[in-house]
Amino acid sequence: MSKKADIIVHGVKGLQIMNKHGLVSISEENMETVVHSLEEVEEALQSNTYVRATTRILQRLLTDVQRNPIILVVGREGVGKTSVINAYLREPLLCSRSEQQTKIHTFVHYGAHHHVEASFLDGVEATFELSKLELLSVSDRFAAQLLRESMDYLTVYAANDYLQPISFIDTRAFETTNEQQYYIADSILQRVDDVFYVIRADQEVEDTEITWLQQLHERLQMKPICIVNYSDRQVVNHEKITPYVRDMRYMSAKQLLQMAPKAPNDTQFIMIDDAVQDVINHTERRTQKFTRRLFMWLERFATELETVVQREPLNLSMSEEMQQAKQQIQKRNQAILEEYELEYERYSSLFEPIQTLFQFVRLIEQHDYLLTNDTILFCRVAGEYQQALREYRVKHAEYAELYEKLQKHVQTRAHGGFTMIKRLFGEKEASFDMTKQIEQLNLQRGLLDLMHERIRQLETQILSAYDDVYTVVTYTVKKRADDSLQKLSQFKAEQQREVRQLYYVTRKLEQFDGVRHAQRLVCVLIADLLIRESDFPEEQRASLQRIYERIFAVKIAQNAEDLDIEDLDDNMYNKPYAPFQPLHLSVDMLRSDYPAVPMYVKEDLS
Repeated sequence: MSKKADIIVHGVKGLQIMNKHGLVSISEENMETVVHSLEEVEEALQSNTYVRATTRILQRLLTDVQRNPIILVVGREGVGKTSVINAYLREPLLCSRSEQQTKIHTFVHYGAHHHVEASFLDGVEATFELSKLELLSVSDRFAAQLLRESMDYLTVYAANDYLQPISFIDTRAFETTNEQQYYIADSILQRVDDVFYVIRADQEVEDTEITWLQQLHERLQMKPICIVNYSDRQVVNHEKITPYVRDMRYMSAKQLLQMAPKAPNDTQFIMIDDAVQDVINHTERRTQKFTRRLFMWLERFATELETVVQREPLNLSMSEEMQQAKQQIQKRNQAILEEYELEYERYSSLFEPIQTLFQFVRLIEQHDYLLTNDTILFCRVAGEYQQALREYRVKHAEYAELYEKLQKHVQTRAHGGFTMIKRLFGEKEASFDMTKQIEQLNLQRGLLDLMHERIRQLETQILSAYDDVYTVVTYTVKKRADDSLQKLSQFKAEQQREVRQLYYVTRKLEQFDGVRHAQRLVCVLIADLLIRESDFPEEQRASLQRIYERIFAVKIAQNAEDLDIEDLDDNMYNKPYAPFQPLHLSVDMLRSDYPAVPMYVKEDLS
């Protein structure tokens, strides 16, 4: 097989061995007991950093057994994997522009609040607003590339009802012409309950794709559902893929997404909805996968115990490696801190330029999170108020101009200036009707009176509503600023501890009490499985027995040797931040200056 066809599913050989021996799942009645025992093991392991990776795998196993099924969405570049997920969700949640390909595997789960969590290779997690998803997943900015270098995967949480029974993994595309192998980490593959393999209706399936599907079936005992996207285009023959998939579903994700706002329950969504429901209904597949992953974790835990006693505390020969690790973490942390700082700065200084009603209204209208029924009504009334002011000022200027002309006429007439009258009014003095002009002036004055009253009414509405709107807006922005600052503080505190640990040499072995306790708990768990699970085949029972003997045989000694600790420069974590700028917009600043309504004009202009 050529290198070009060498696309592999990484890290699943143990799964293949288990399946060959006909793994029998843990019975339903014992699942709760097993999960509870594993939770006790996980708690015991928390105190020890030596076995952090093994503990993290156990945490994922416990999380996955209690969560929704997960569908891995995979395929070549440009087939519309992200669009397929968006179509099912009936909203463009994930970035799906053709010119920006997904560059990191992204979990999509249901959550009460929209946000993104970035999981890094060293176990650190950082939380971002959903607006940062494009930066983290598809952007080519240097900061984004720097973050992704040390990132394991992203997790998107969204309050979308279609995510309540299911979750997805949006994978980065693999290129079939690439000389390198296509890598999906074991940490991700083990969490998958099913696979949607996406192809284009107007493109043929390549041999490298068939190879990948063969390996997927051989190693995970899984035939995916094939999603044929762009079905509105000319469909080519996909016959050679049918032996490696269990179903073919035809759809046009782009068209579905376009119709979603108006017709989310249209029959055209049946193809994708039924495919997802098929995954949800196969609960027995999840139980077997949990059993298989548990056996693999028990093997790993046995190996971890056998090797942990051979490890010595970190020594000076590792200082160069530790320094490199420290620099990498500091760069990563600096990139995260800068994003958090920008977020806090945006909220803390949001009110600083606000000095007028117009600026305040613009602020509310430009930030969706400030839009409530009360603030929307306030903005509408303020808009009417500003429009009424503009119209009143125009009419008042027209009135003043007419009044000035009339005054000049009277003065000119008194001095016999008929030429000036003609120039001002364009008519003969004899035809100038003083009474009519005054009457017209007073009519315009009456209109100004009505407009002035309308302005006062709107102004009264604004002033009476302002206190409540002020409270809502300032509370919302202050809360977001406080949350950002708290997130900054928590991240700094966590990273200070994390970075210091690079300079802390390994603890004394008497600190392995948690590992010894976990060792005892696992032995009890295995013994309980051997007693309760009578349906396990002989080979499966023998495998458990061997694992039990390996774990039981490990004797974790103690070492009371004290080790030196070197402190770290904390300058990057002690940066002060500008305080929150409150909104300094008083009631008096809301009022606008405008001329008063003039007096009625009498015949003698008095």
